[in-house]
Amino acid sequence: MAERPIDPGEFRIEKAEIHLANGQVVNLAEPSTGFLTLTFIEDIEEAAIQGELIFIDTVNVANRGPITGGEVIDLKIATSSEFSDESTVIDFSKNNLIVTGLGNYTADDHPTNAATSITFCTQEIVENYRTRVSQSFEGTYSDIVEEVMEKVIKSGKNLYIEPSVNKKKIVAPNVPPFEIIKMAMEEASNDQQEPTYYFYETTMGYHFRTLMDMYGKEDKSVLRYHDTEAGLLSPAAGTQSWVSAITNIIGFDVLSRTNLLSNLDYGAYASKLIEHDIYNKTYYEHEYDYFARENLQVRMLTQEGEGQPIYTNKEVVNGKTLSEDKMQTYLVPTSLKNVDQQTDAQHSSSFGTGAGNFPQYGFTGKNGKEWVQRRNSMRKQIRDTEGATTLRLRVHGNSLINAGDVIHLNITEKHGHSDGTNPDPVLSGPFLIKTLRHEFNITGGLSHMMEITVIRDGFPFKIPAAGKSPSKGSFRKIESYYEAF
Repeated sequence: MAERPIDPGEFRIEKAEIHLANGQVVNLAEPSTGFLTLTFIEDIEEAAIQGELIFIDTVNVANRGPITGGEVIDLKIATSSEFSDESTVIDFSKNNLIVTGLGNYTADDHPTNAATSITFCTQEIVENYRTRVSQSFEGTYSDIVEEVMEKVIKSGKNLYIEPSVNKKKIVAPNVPPFEIIKMAMEEASNDQQEPTYYFYETTMGYHFRTLMDMYGKEDKSVLRYHDTEAGLLSPAAGTQSWVSAITNIIGFDVLSRTNLLSNLDYGAYASKLIEHDIYNKTYYEHEYDYFARENLQVRMLTQEGEGQPIYTNKEVVNGKTLSEDKMQTYLVPTSLKNVDQQTDAQHSSSFGTGAGNFPQYGFTGKNGKEWVQRRNSMRKQIRDTEGATTLRLRVHGNSLINAGDVIHLNITEKHGHSDGTNPDPVLSGPFLIKTLRHEFNITGGLSHMMEITVIRDGFPFKIPAAGKSPSKGSFRKIESYYEAF
């Protein structure tokens, strides 16, 4: 007999077990030890999935096990979907989760009220904490990331990787593997000189990719979320109304946007870079201006096309724009044997190509002007409350989308002279999923919900620079004020 389709917001537990150190297996699919809630989070700023599991503990597993950290969680959950492929299943049965600690639990006299909370993470972050690397790596930064994940971390998951350019060498001085990946992430650029690489994990595997690649991958944008009443029912899977239900926005908040003082201090609008060339005993200065044509960055598209800057270029104080004063200065050391070719003197052989330890001009120098300032500015813009348009959505759960995917929003305009049918010009259109939080709950019936934080670092229109500049009075020194009293 075929299983009935899973309605929007439902899920089916196919496997849920905790394997204790003493060999005991706690089956969380049984009523006596079933889990109450399961939460885990994907985030493009985080290198691993982490979460919390609360389950009924009628036999005092927490202390009789006991749970001390390091236990294995074997988990497989089928989610609400009309599509029959691997994306409909959240599967940690092949790559198990690891218990990291025992949280709060209820010591109740009534056994049915006893509940235990445990925290967990994926295996790779555990391996990272227990490993130190002292060796050299050669190749492009994407090659180095692949080598670390395959041969050092020994991950058993998919690695979705965007190729970077230029041959590099990293000497790891007894550091965790993810520190090597972090170094590669901060300095890598793709073939279009895009420097915004991120390294993060989703239920589909690990990702090493730029914002440009995320923005351009709209294969998941078939999911168009809307805030109308059309999807409040839960129709059966396989129907057109099922798609409407699964993409209904149950609730949303518009988060804070732009922090002028923080952005000024951090260098989001403008900065200065000093490259110290220790080989040639000289230095080079580079200035970054968010509004300069040569610094125009890839931005999230809008319904109208290419996104426009999210800041204004009008005069702010003392007749100056936001980008005129370089409040932040970065210092980057480099070692160039050939300044024109940006080749690294430290790792070049003087015997020519094919001789010596390394080929002549075999490695590319840091070339900080290509990535330091623009990367820091762009990363600042997509942080919550710092720049980009950011929303937090609550929707029915599914496993079709992940952190780093693009979805479309259709949110009606709530203010002004709107008749309630016009899409909001800023809150509608394509958005990048920055954080995705899955919440599975069995109390009061099976319920799978998601909390999604989405961002877009572009406006659908250019902000005019014609507004009023702040006026000032005349400075005066007052000496007799206190004498009057």
